Amino acid sequence: MNDASKPSPAPVTRNARGRPSNATAPDGAAATGAGAGVAGVNVTGTNITGDSDAEGYAVLRSWVGLQTHGLGALLREYPGPESALHASEARLAELPPATQRVLKAARDAWPRPRPATRALFDPARRAAPGDFPSPSSSAPPSGQSDAPGRACAPTRFVAITDPAYPALLRESPDPPPWLFYRGDLRGLERPAVAVVGARRASRAGLEAAARIARTLAAGGYTVCSGLALGIDAAAHRGALEGGVTAAVLASGVDRPSPYRNQS
Repeated sequence: MNDASKPSPAPVTRNARGRPSNATAPDGAAATGAGAGVAGVNVTGTNITGDSDAEGYAVLRSWVGLQTHGLGALLREYPGPESALHASEARLAELPPATQRVLKAARDAWPRPRPATRALFDPARRAAPGDFPSPSSSAPPSGQSDAPGRACAPTRFVAITDPAYPALLRESPDPPPWLFYRGDLRGLERPAVAVVGARRASRAGLEAAARIARTLAAGGYTVCSGLALGIDAAAHRGALEGGVTAAVLASGVDRPSPYRNQS
């Protein structure tokens, strides 16, 4: 079973404003764990994103926490977090009040991180370069594993301004501003079908879910589910027999739940 944090891709459309608008996965399954607002892990480091503003995103995440409603749509209109914080007051007023508050606090303090999180920015506590590689990196972090004796795919971070961010997810009305994931994000560029169901399913139900997912995956679809017990797990297993699957986690991508479905 491959792990996968939500969720993020159909032809490019325009938004209402007229702007373009989280397992190991050697077999192509993506494990995506979106940062705050979807299913999050707050990681900081010196090499965690594919663009040149890794530090800026780390600072922004320290301020917004889980309050990301509307933030993805704002960030995709600007080249980076600092410029987005200086959007016009009229544009910021379109965001939910709670999001406005945290963004204005970040803007006033920029580039300092939120005081309660400053210890995370201490060089002594930072991840070593490469421990949270960019989407273009294929080398797993040294010694990282989820189970004794088994190396796992590296946890990666991608922001909505990064070209590697799934294009179709970027065009959704309220996309996650960033994702933490394991595996290959290219699976999210395919047509996708969600298969979900009961945790306590009958044997016939589990077999049907696996069969349907296997057929869809063999036909070129990415099968998405939630990595839960029952129908979700059966769908992921069936899809892996025929193609690609993606799990959208309710937990951090480094803490898949249930634990038994991490592999």
